[in-house]
Amino acid sequence: RSSDLTIYGNSSVHKKFKEEHRDNAALLSHVKFCELTGGVPFFIDDYKITPVSTLHDAKEDCFIYIVEKDSRELLYAHDSTFFPEETWRHLSSHRFSLVVLDCTSIEVGHHFPNHMGLPDNILVKERMQKEGMANENTRFVITHFAHTFNPLHEHTDSLARTNGFIAAFDGMVLDI
Repeated sequence: RSSDLTIYGNSSVHKKFKEEHRDNAALLSHVKFCELTGGVPFFIDDYKITPVSTLHDAKEDCFIYIVEKDSRELLYAHDSTFFPEETWRHLSSHRFSLVVLDCTSIEVGHHFPNHMGLPDNILVKERMQKEGMANENTRFVITHFAHTFNPLHEHTDSLARTNGFIAAFDGMVLDI
């Protein structure tokens, strides 16, 4: 190993990790855990990362992330249903260059109670633009597609483009 591993996560992730590896002192000696709290930023190199509480699993604190560097802001929002008002309040002071959204159910909104589909993504985009968190230059990417819906990328990409989104794919690189 050239360096130790830092794991960032909520208290449930921390507890589970310690339980699973309690008998592996060699591993634990090379792992540092950074337990996250909603609204409390942390830094990795020049990146400021703020976990924002959202809805995904009622049994634990779940987060989406605001990543900031060089006056650019990214919202990374996987494993979330349509944002609750508390989440919207936290996002309202930001101006995003890039927004990456959970689109688990592709064409169906509110299909899964803890995920979004494209109809939900459209509502998120519209609200962000209306409230000034995004503008015409903000890029919106959908990803985290469920295999059970199994659309081909060409179909997902067509739906995304029609609605002003980019459908993510393995190996995709974006400059913002």
